Amino acid sequence: MKDKVMSWQDPFLNYFKKLEKDAQSGYDWKANFPPPPPGLDELINCAQYKTIRPTTERYILQKQKLKNEVFDDEF
Repeated sequence: MKDKVMSWQDPFLNYFKKLEKDAQSGYDWKANFPPPPPGLDELINCAQYKTIRPTTERYILQKQKLKNEVFDDEF
């Protein structure tokens, strides 16, 4: 007999199966989720999150800062 390889999903599936069987849990698998509040789509827009490493970003910002620095003739 082959040994069953446990998936990371197994504990979650087992939990929900037990929850669905328990009539006193109050869990209703037929219930609908309420609509999200207005503006949530803009808040969780994944396209707005950074895709650049922090070290790379620091390098780019430092380069831009040095490029934009203006040195006065103080002496």
